[in-house]
Amino acid sequence: MSTEIHRKECDLRKDRHSDQQRERKVLLAGAKRHLEIAEKTCTQRRLIRTAPVLQRIWGNIRAANVDILALSSDEELRARSSIVRAMVEHHISQESPQRVQAERAIETISKGQGKITEEDRETLISALRISYSSLDAKYRRVRVFANVLWAATGLSLIGAAALAIWGAFDEQTLSLCFENRDVPIENGGGATTQTVIVCPTGEHKPAPGMNFPDDYANRLDVFSVELAGLTGAALTTVSSLRKIHDDHNAPYTLPLAAATLKLPLGAISAFAGILFIRGGFLPGLSALDTPVQIIAWAIVFGASQQFVTHVIDRQAQVTLSDVQRTPEPAPPRRPNT
Repeated sequence: MSTEIHRKECDLRKDRHSDQQRERKVLLAGAKRHLEIAEKTCTQRRLIRTAPVLQRIWGNIRAANVDILALSSDEELRARSSIVRAMVEHHISQESPQRVQAERAIETISKGQGKITEEDRETLISALRISYSSLDAKYRRVRVFANVLWAATGLSLIGAAALAIWGAFDEQTLSLCFENRDVPIENGGGATTQTVIVCPTGEHKPAPGMNFPDDYANRLDVFSVELAGLTGAALTTVSSLRKIHDDHNAPYTLPLAAATLKLPLGAISAFAGILFIRGGFLPGLSALDTPVQIIAWAIVFGASQQFVTHVIDRQAQVTLSDVQRTPEPAPPRRPNT
């Protein structure tokens, strides 16, 4: 684009007697300014390029491209009319008056050999500008959706960390221990039974002065369950990442945002699931027998967050597909009766 702008400057110096020279100078200065802003923004050193930075770069590049199109000669405009047609077909609705007018102008320009009228030229330039605006709006929806997912991931991560810290400093309130009565054991020549307290971090025999399962809770119980839930969520995250197509390399890392959200939600789901079992809210599940069972169920509950987040995955795929999807025609209107 910089080379194209320099070429337009040379053409402008040769054509000093043109009546439209002042307007062409303004357009040329605008194109150079847009390209300078994009280049400066692109070359600034940053740890990461955030969404507003990328939006500013591409917005200025597209604006410069529109100005360059306005400076094109009739032959160049005819050559670029197919590019404008593709942009119009992909990003402007079929029922839009601007698209109808643009397609009519493109048809006239591509077939004609004489001078292009100012009306057709302005129609083509406006069509490209509207197409870029529609494309920017699609990317803006992707950016907003990605920001919502990143915010939800941060809040979920804070919630999971808060539960782990709470469990470390107040073990009994968030106790995940189970009391198993009549557990058979070998005692000399015969078999007897006893009560065993099962926690995520180990088994305990009843001790004097410790009469409730909560008394045996460990500081790492909640953390262990959440870690197991995160492991289960990681398994579903891998299966989600394999569905990402190469052409989704992807505005504002939307697939990564959707996948990352699963991890803290898996940790919270595991804690909530084990807590529901302990409270007797899940029919058919009572006291768990061993620490291994508790961890296994935590992994299952961590993976079960997929039942909720699959809706987010599907919406992310739809949002990404909308960027390049051709607008569908509106359904026909029913006649008034």
